[in-house]
Amino acid sequence: MPRIARTTAILTAFLSLVASGACRESATAPADVAVVGVVRPVATVEVTPSRFGLDVGGRYPLQVVLRAADSGVLTGRAITYSSNPEVATVDGNGVVTAVAVGSTVVSATSEGKIGYAAVTVDPPGTLVY
Repeated sequence: MPRIARTTAILTAFLSLVASGACRESATAPADVAVVGVVRPVATVEVTPSRFGLDVGGRYPLQVVLRAADSGVLTGRAITYSSNPEVATVDGNGVVTAVAVGSTVVSATSEGKIGYAAVTVDPPGTLVY
């Protein structure tokens, strides 16, 4: 059997065992096989809600979903947030805090792709929940 065909057969069997859960503790590929993972890049960043309002001092957690080009959800990727901190701040977990009356756009960025949410901040006691 040619080396490439043998390597392909070994790798296919190895990955089947790992995917099926048959290798629970740990698994290593044969010495002549390099196992390379395919990392799907972020294609879109979805921020929910895309538009909302808060009273000064209010807080609201954004939901961010990263998707690959095939619309599959991606996890474990770094997300950075930004906003106009004079109006609203956003922490590393995506929680928006209203600071002063005004409007701003909060952005969530991952692998160069950006999603947005429009935030309007009103005086305390203005919004009815």
